Amino acid sequence: MNTAKKQASIFKIMNLLNADDDWIESTRRWLYPKLHPYLKKIGGYGIGTVGENQYVMTTEISEEPLEVELVDLGFVRNPIACYKTLEDGRKSEGSWVLYHNEAPQIVAEGMQLHVTLFNDNGGMGIYAHYEHDWRADWWAHLNEKDFSPEKGVEKATEALHPIDNVEVKTVK
Repeated sequence: MNTAKKQASIFKIMNLLNADDDWIESTRRWLYPKLHPYLKKIGGYGIGTVGENQYVMTTEISEEPLEVELVDLGFVRNPIACYKTLEDGRKSEGSWVLYHNEAPQIVAEGMQLHVTLFNDNGGMGIYAHYEHDWRADWWAHLNEKDFSPEKGVEKATEALHPIDNVEVKTVK
């Protein structure tokens, strides 16, 4: 396949990971719990829990405009991330990732900033962690080597700072 065709294919795939592609989340919500028992048998997982130590902020922006802002900042949907819930049972409304190529001043090469969105009293709760880029080192990613909620919160706060109308509504 020539370079132009490869770039066109990548562009088509990336267009499926934009803010208007909410079908990804409903698919993950349905599929991943079903895959989880099988993935566990081979050392993987399909569902997980986000800890309060990953809390970044709660915005007054609703899901759709926030997702548009995330895309504008270089984030893409993260459809292969396990399906997450909070300890209180709230289910993920979106999984987003920021890679080094989109934000080299925030994300080191070989790493990624993973942001998960949850409904939170009329706004969106944003949770984050920093980890190995699954595309660069899937084994380190899967085994949570260098997984850091603290760095994720710090880097997400920095990455999200340019968004207009982001206000911290609650601090947990």
